[in-house]
Amino acid sequence: MKRVLTIAGHDLTSGAGITKDLEIFFGLGLHAFSIPTSFVIQGPQGVRSVVPTPGGVLAAMLRTVTDEISLDGIKVGVLADALQVKKIAPFLRKYREKPIVLDPVTRSKNGQVLLSPDGLKECVEKVFPLVFLLTPNLDEASQLAGERIASFKEMKQAAKTLSAMGPKHVLLKGGHLPGEPIDLLYDGKEFVTYKKTRLKREVHGTGCALSSLMLAFIVFGYPLREAFLEAEKAMEKLLKTSYRLTPDGYWYTALTHIAAKGMRWSLPRSS
Repeated sequence: MKRVLTIAGHDLTSGAGITKDLEIFFGLGLHAFSIPTSFVIQGPQGVRSVVPTPGGVLAAMLRTVTDEISLDGIKVGVLADALQVKKIAPFLRKYREKPIVLDPVTRSKNGQVLLSPDGLKECVEKVFPLVFLLTPNLDEASQLAGERIASFKEMKQAAKTLSAMGPKHVLLKGGHLPGEPIDLLYDGKEFVTYKKTRLKREVHGTGCALSSLMLAFIVFGYPLREAFLEAEKAMEKLLKTSYRLTPDGYWYTALTHIAAKGMRWSLPRSS
């Protein structure tokens, strides 16, 4: 069985972070390990506060993985600060021959800062060169690239800028532009797009889910473009079956919810 690791925050609603990553990985037939970087105090209406994992605890978990576990891929989500990045970067360097997917989460939907400015700078310098696939949304891409992104043309330019900063490939999530959402994959040479139907609902954890789906299909041996298309189709199923926990809160997705509705789920080919 293929083995992957998620390094990300713990969201108590299970809508995002390591809980969402684990659901995706196990649901697709991977064995997943997890290292929480922070504990995100939030409910269905947004983040209230973030408590970083103590440095000694984080270091001990990283050492245990290095000493005892072989991995086929790594997903990195929320990192709390520069100290965490400094601990995690050397760990990732040991696995740079494996696919590393980085979802550079900097803020929550309701504006709570999740990664400090110093941490972001350290991440760009130390982690970006190790990344196989970077998966920012447009707000994150604009912040990282230092560029305005208000059109599809500017979206393509931002993908090139981010690729030049170290990541081998870039997947830009275009949901923040007006009109029908278009996600964009840049492989360093060419672009691939995926057009979606905009849903009239605020779904929690979509970035976490898409980046985890991407890693899963890559680990299963899909070529990058095919992995992108399969992950996007899987995301559409998740979004269409999303549900609400409270009348005025975020919507949530779940693989088990798809199964409960009797929808066909195409699993990756075995390897």
